[in-house]
Amino acid sequence: MYNLILAILFSVSVSVLLKIARKKNIIVEQAIAFNYIVALSLSYFLLKPDFKGLEFTNYIAQSDSVPIFFALGLLLPSVFIIMSKAVEFAGIVRSDAAQRLSLFLPILAAFLIFHETLSQSK
Repeated sequence: MYNLILAILFSVSVSVLLKIARKKNIIVEQAIAFNYIVALSLSYFLLKPDFKGLEFTNYIAQSDSVPIFFALGLLLPSVFIIMSKAVEFAGIVRSDAAQRLSLFLPILAAFLIFHETLSQSK
């Protein structure tokens, strides 16, 4: 339940930040790209991954999950850009209502289709 509340709060904050960015004449697409570069840099410097003995070309060729990572690399920024356009044209309330439905419908399907039970951890 806490995770659902946090998901709602953070997704609303994304919409609000996108609206503020538009009002301050920030190019949202550029801000999203810069955000991914900063996240990549911080991950590298703070988490200090160990790449010893790992050849990049062999890893790309042998990994089964590479297509998924490439798809996510394209889809995740696209979702933020689409959300930015939705906030620009429909407003925060309508865009967030659509986001809430996108959270609510899979939960409803889990209970109705897959017969999940409601518990404190879910």
